[in-house]
Parts: sequence; C-alpha cells; structure tokens
Amino acid sequence: MSWRLTLVLAAASGISNALRPHEKLDDTAMAYALQLVRDRPGVVIDVGANNGKQSMMAVLARRRVFAIECLSSAYTDLLHIFRNVSADNITIVHACAGRKLELSVLNLADDSSSLFQHNVGMGREAEKHMLVMQRESRSTESALVLPLDLLFRTETVVLVKVDTQGAEESVLGGMQRILQQRPVVMYEETNRFIRAAGSSYTDVMVLLRPLGYTCKSFCEKWCSKVNALAFVPWMLIFCLNCAMCVPPQARDKVCSVPAI
Repeated sequence: MSWRLTLVLAAASGISNALRPHEKLDDTAMAYALQLVRDRPGVVIDVGANNGKQSMMAVLARRRVFAIECLSSAYTDLLHIFRNVSADNITIVHACAGRKLELSVLNLADDSSSLFQHNVGMGREAEKHMLVMQRESRSTESALVLPLDLLFRTETVVLVKVDTQGAEESVLGGMQRILQQRPVVMYEETNRFIRAAGSSYTDVMVLLRPLGYTCKSFCEKWCSKVNALAFVPWMLIFCLNCAMCVPPQARDKVCSVPAI
C-alpha cells in the first residue's frame, strides 16, 4: 500500500468520529478556558449548552453560569439535568443568540439543529433531521433570537463558549458590549457549517482582532493529517476546531498549539 493511500485511509477513518459529538475536544478546551480565567471574578455564558456538560464543568469550577439553549427539547433536558443545582449557580435560558432580535426558524436535527437549513441537509445531520421528522412529524420549530448584549447589561463576563452550528459570527456580533469586557471566548467551528452560513473564520476575527484578541486552535488530530493531503481538499469541510480567543492580558497564558 502506498504512503499516499495510507494517509488517505487514516484521514478517512476519522470522518466517522468527526460526524459524532465532539465531547472530548469540547471538554479539553473548556477545561483549559476555565483554567485561564481562574483568577478573574465573573460569570460564564454557555451558548449552545446542548447536553449541559460544559455548563456543569463551569458550575463545578464554582462559576455562576448562564446556559443559553435554542432547541426546545434540549432546553427541557437541561432543566432536568440541573434540577438539583441552585438557581444561584445556573440560569437556563430558552433562546438562540444572534446579532439582532427576531423570530426565526430552527431546523431540527437533535443536537445538530441549526438556524441554517443547509446545515441539516448533509452527512450525519441529514440523518438526524430525517429521524426527527419521522419521530415528531415536523422538521422545524420557531425560535427566538436575541443579542446577548440585551440579556447581560450589568454582569461581569469572564468566559463565553459558543457552539451554534455555523452561527458563531452572528452570536459574537450580538455581544459587542460584552466583548468590551475582554472575556475569554471559546467557539467551535466546522468549515462546512461556517460556509453554509455564508460566514468564515475571517468574519469572526474582524470582530475580535480590533479588541486585541489572539486566537489559538484545539484541532482534532485527524484534521492535521487531512491538512497534509492537498489532493483531497474536500475532506477539510469535515474538520472541526475549538478556537480559544484570549484578550491581551491573557495572551502569555494561551496554550502553545498551532495558530488558526
């Protein structure tokens, strides 16, 4: 077997993992983010809280947490998961975060539900979308979208985690006042979701760089292999990064991983 074929197979074998929940990657990044802000007082905002795992990590780190969840079924699950946690420690908000206040449509695909229809039309997300349609006889639900700046007017925010299936740039666009506080920002980016949303990594950095942010990436190992395969660039659309963006005062603390 040639070395090129070996590399292709090694990269392709990771696709099935890339299409499943990225809990290990998310947890590693969240743990590091919490470590970065350990000496700063303030609250944590978890946008796209999903199964609540990163919110729980923040609660256990003795942080006041605001879990923002767009999907109604996930919101209901979060209420159950945190039923024994004091309301002083966590607030669960049923809403989508975005650039402007509006009523929108959420395309259902369980934990991969998205405000962008194209994002539930391919790969594993398409399978989830069909299962929801069979189970619930519906493919969408109404969703309230609001800028986080409307919600957080007085709180000191030290960490924001964003996992919104391609809507990350819109979320950050709606929290410009929060960003003036220079919280650590952790967001998940998947190339195909970002493209489908008509956005790009550059759009996110246009919002963060003027504020002095430096971004590093927690990249899945198999994506590093794909990056070496110039003859199969289509595989890059499945790569996922957890980007860690830190303000100037924390720049010397950011981990030594490859820059995005």
